[in-house]
Amino acid sequence: MVGWIVGGGLVAAMVVSFVVETILPLHRAGRTAEMLFNLVGFPIVLLGTGVFVWGGAVFVRDTFRVWGSPEMVENLKRLKTDPGADSRRSAGGRNRAILFEAWKPGLIRMGIGAVVIAIGSIVLNWLKITGGNQMM
Repeated sequence: MVGWIVGGGLVAAMVVSFVVETILPLHRAGRTAEMLFNLVGFPIVLLGTGVFVWGGAVFVRDTFRVWGSPEMVENLKRLKTDPGADSRRSAGGRNRAILFEAWKPGLIRMGIGAVVIAIGSIVLNWLKITGGNQMM
């Protein structure tokens, strides 16, 4: 609950800052095209940030979920106590595989979030990228 309140407050502060420091000055200056690209790009960046944070939360949750699994615990015991190099190598490899499987959903979401952020950044800066006219 606290996380949602803090996250909502953070998003609200960013939106207010965006409107006051970006949209209103562009509107007053008559830079309609730039204002419109900002109005489209900013929500895309926010969406991408949300997806990225969601992926990070899934990554951490799934890491903790598998970290205490019986197989992982047994492999960790083998790594610490078994004198055989092959047995330790097998246990370490299995633990890496378990972690990678657990990490995939979070990493995929984080990757999608990063791509969406990049798309939003391109939209935000489209006129600068293309050298387009600042006035509409």
